[in-house]
Amino acid sequence: MKKHISACFVLASLSFANCTASLADPVTDADLITLQAAMQSHIDSVLVDGALLGVNAANGNVQEYFPTKAHPKIMTMGEHFVMCSDVVDAAGQKAMANFYIAKDGNRFVVFNTTIGADPVLDKLMQDGKVAMAN
Repeated sequence: MKKHISACFVLASLSFANCTASLADPVTDADLITLQAAMQSHIDSVLVDGALLGVNAANGNVQEYFPTKAHPKIMTMGEHFVMCSDVVDAAGQKAMANFYIAKDGNRFVVFNTTIGADPVLDKLMQDGKVAMAN
């Protein structure tokens, strides 16, 4: 599974190198690639037997989610960022994982992750507090 995720990261990184005209300032191409790498590193660092673990809000059970595809789009939230990845559960049900990221010096750090419904992100988008960076 990690090899598949890494391959998605490489493909997404290569796609960023060709999209400079559509990027919003002040996010640079280097930032985009570094953000993608930060999300990927975070995912790799928290996998348990190849799965992201999340708590199902409806029943309180811990659920396994397997990353399948990182999204190339990056959203800004003030000075922070939001990135997404597709995931599937053991039954093959698709969901979305959202990663909230902050800049810390020369690196980016994931400070919050949601899997599945994300009413906070929905509200931020509705209120215009999240915008596309690329």
